[in-house]
Amino acid sequence: MKYLILGKNVNKGVQGDDSGLLKEYFELGWEVVGSRIDLICLYNEGCLNENEITLVTIDDRMFFYTKYYNSVISYDEFVKLNVPQEDICGDWPTRHESYFGFANFRAFINPKTLEYVRKDKDFDLIFNGFDLDGAIQPEEPFVTMCIRKRDWCSDRNSDVSFYQKIVDGIKNKFPIYVAGKGNEEFCEMNGINYVPRLKDYVSLIKNKNCRCLVTQSTGLAVLALTCAETDIHLVDHAGASDINGLNAISGGKPIHFFSKGLTPYYNLEDSTAKCIIERVLEQS
Repeated sequence: MKYLILGKNVNKGVQGDDSGLLKEYFELGWEVVGSRIDLICLYNEGCLNENEITLVTIDDRMFFYTKYYNSVISYDEFVKLNVPQEDICGDWPTRHESYFGFANFRAFINPKTLEYVRKDKDFDLIFNGFDLDGAIQPEEPFVTMCIRKRDWCSDRNSDVSFYQKIVDGIKNKFPIYVAGKGNEEFCEMNGINYVPRLKDYVSLIKNKNCRCLVTQSTGLAVLALTCAETDIHLVDHAGASDINGLNAISGGKPIHFFSKGLTPYYNLEDSTAKCIIERVLEQS
């Protein structure tokens, strides 16, 4: 058996242990638009044999592939196998500079449409290829939020008081679900729902009852750009995104597969929070 590594977590990506070294902790955004999109291309071209190749990724991301590919294991399980180097047929986290399709703009982007060059062939699996069996499915209108609290590039984190204003403005109108590691206490304090599983987050932003997603510029935001079926309010006070550009890892146009609207905000002023609250309530 050969093994294809799409994601790994030598470090776990939690506060205090998230150095940003992709060879140790493969950040979500890189897998979303890097190894996942490249893997879907290989799959659709018939280059993978499930009897010969096992996919390896972080446990919380296995649902990215298990809907259509049977042989998928977690990176923790892979480590226990002590697989010899010659049986590793690909390692995206270690060789991301040379592996990723999006690194070659000419090959990745249709120059006429500025879309992913394989959009017609790969759209269905990119947009819908998630195994959401057992994921949360609220049956009443709700709002999803993402709040970043990582140590890596901490300048990208928002002052929690900004999100507190938004929560205060909408929590009496809609249930709120919050994704992002480290937000348990914030959710408990506000009586709102913490979302620990990535599978549940994807299920929420694809749910017809989701009124909108309010998110910072994070891997969770990049994931939403590829698959969300709700309006996206993207708060990018640190300028980490380039949604009008062509760089996929920065949230550029080639990976804009979301089905509804995208509204960017570039500061954390009270007027921004007020605008988001008003837009959310308008959608009720």
